[in-house]
Amino acid sequence: MTGKLFRLIILNISLLVFIPGLLLNGYSQGQIPVKVMTAGSLLVPFRAIEEAYEETHPEIDVLIEGHGSIQVIRHVTEVPLFSGEAIADVVAVADYSLIPKMMYQTLLPGENRAYANWCLQFATNSIGLAYGSQSKYAGEINIDNWYEVLSREEVKVGIADPRFDSCGYRALMALKLAELFYEKEDILTTIIGDFSYPIKVEENDNGYTILVPEILEPERLVMRNSSVTLVFPLQSGDLDYAFEYKSVAEQHGLNFLELPPEINLSSDSYKTLCPQIKVKIAFKRFTSVNPDFDILPIIYGLTIPANASHPEEAVRLIEFILSEAGQGILQQTRQVTIHPPLVDNPENLPADLIPLVIREE
Repeated sequence: MTGKLFRLIILNISLLVFIPGLLLNGYSQGQIPVKVMTAGSLLVPFRAIEEAYEETHPEIDVLIEGHGSIQVIRHVTEVPLFSGEAIADVVAVADYSLIPKMMYQTLLPGENRAYANWCLQFATNSIGLAYGSQSKYAGEINIDNWYEVLSREEVKVGIADPRFDSCGYRALMALKLAELFYEKEDILTTIIGDFSYPIKVEENDNGYTILVPEILEPERLVMRNSSVTLVFPLQSGDLDYAFEYKSVAEQHGLNFLELPPEINLSSDSYKTLCPQIKVKIAFKRFTSVNPDFDILPIIYGLTIPANASHPEEAVRLIEFILSEAGQGILQQTRQVTIHPPLVDNPENLPADLIPLVIREE
C-alpha cells in the first residue's frame, strides 16, 4: 500500500468518525431535505429556526449537524472527494473568514469552480469564561483575578481544540491579549500548562504568532473538538471553567464572566493592545485548510455551497433566517445578530437574497 493511499484511507475513516449524525439522519418520505452544517455554537438557535420553519413549510425537512467551524468546512469540501455526494445545502460557521479561506480557494472535484464565492456576515459574539455554581472559586472569580484563579493547580480549565474549532484559536488569542492587558507575561503558558509538544509564541514586528503543533497532548488543560462539548462537563462539575462564547453559556444556563472588550473579541478593541495576532497550525493537517488564522472580531458567516443538492430551498431557508421572524428567534436564543447582514461579493449572491443585505465596506 502506498503512503498516499494509506493517508487517503485514514482521512476517509476520520471523516466518518466525525460525522455519524450525518450518516444516520433521515427525512420523511416526500419531504425535501435541506442539510445545514453549522458551528456548534449555533445549534440551539438553528434548531429553533428549524422548528419554526418546518411549521410553515411542511414539505421541507431541515437536517442540522454541528461541529467545530473548521471541521464543518472540512466535511463540506473533503467528504465529496470520497463519496461524490454533497454534504450541505447551507454552511454556517463562527468565523466568517473561514469561508473565503477554505471554500473560495478549494475547487469542486473535477470542476473548475470553487465551493463558494460569497459569504454573509450575519451574527456576532464575545468570548469569555463559562462556569457553573459548583466551579471552584465561583464566588471569588472576577474581572481582575480570573487569570490567577485559572492558574491554580486544582482548577480544571477547558478550551476547544484550535485545530478544529474557531473558539479554540480565539481562546489562545484572548490569553495572549490578557498578557498585554494585565501586563503579565506568563498568563497563556501558565493557564494552558504543559504539552507533550509545546504551544509556542513568537514575537514579530506587527504582533505575535502562536504556533500550534501537529500533536496536542495537554497535561493539565481539558481540550475537546468543539466548544459546545465542554458544556456538559461544566454542568456536571467535572470541569470548572471553559473559554466559551457568551451565547452558548447563556443558552445552557451557565455563569459567564465577561472579559474586557480589549480581550473578548466582540469588536476590534484588541487593536489598542496589539494590531496582529496569528494562530498558525504548524502543519497542513487537511487538504482544504490553510493553517493560519488571523485575529478578527467574532463574526459568523453563512453561505450556500456550489454543490448544494437543493440550492433553491437553501435560499428560502436563509431568507427566513434573515427575516423579522428569524431574527427574532436568533435574538431570543441569545444570538446577537447583524441586521442587515454584510456580504463580500454581492454580484455572486442569489438574486432573492440581494434585497436583504448590504455590501461589506
